[in-house]
Amino acid sequence: MDSSNKQATKVFDTPHLLENILSHVEFGMMRNLDFRLVSKSFNKEILRQIQKSHRKIKIEYIGKIFGDLRLTIADPQVAQRFDAYKTDIRVFVNNENFKLSEIDGYFKFIKKLEIVKIEQITTKSLWKLKKSIQNNLHDTIVNTLIGKNYSNIQSVKGLSDLCYGCSNCVDISRHCQEYGPVNLSSIFDVEEKFHFKLLTLTDR
Repeated sequence: MDSSNKQATKVFDTPHLLENILSHVEFGMMRNLDFRLVSKSFNKEILRQIQKSHRKIKIEYIGKIFGDLRLTIADPQVAQRFDAYKTDIRVFVNNENFKLSEIDGYFKFIKKLEIVKIEQITTKSLWKLKKSIQNNLHDTIVNTLIGKNYSNIQSVKGLSDLCYGCSNCVDISRHCQEYGPVNLSSIFDVEEKFHFKLLTLTDR
């Protein structure tokens, strides 16, 4: 290896420099996973960033078109991305836009990474989508993203926008410290006692 290659390798092996380089990747890390092939250092840092950024997952519907978004009240990062794309972006996951057809594959990838420990899931404004899309997102979140392993989940908020208390969601709620809003009837119908740090109720 010549001296120039050695110098480049040293740069890529410097954690804070590598973190800075990857923070400027266009379109987000999840759309540039091929960068993991650059070197072991790249792969390690990318996985570290994915692990860190997916402890909390926010799944949000913004609006049908760019004109629907009031930039003055939006998350600045989301507003910036809308300004860049000016297109029909439907669902954001952690402020990254995804086609509806991509979300299940995205969640499967995250779930396969053993280093990713999801602690909090928040959904927002998904009730504005068509009912069939709501059902698909509900099943993807419950079955793919959460699955049957609830050991790390501490908080699930907003999922009741997509569900009025199916058996899977009730089961998930029993393993959370924070959950809601939840339908009152689904709580009254449960005989088993369980405790929440925070439970948000709805009379719907």
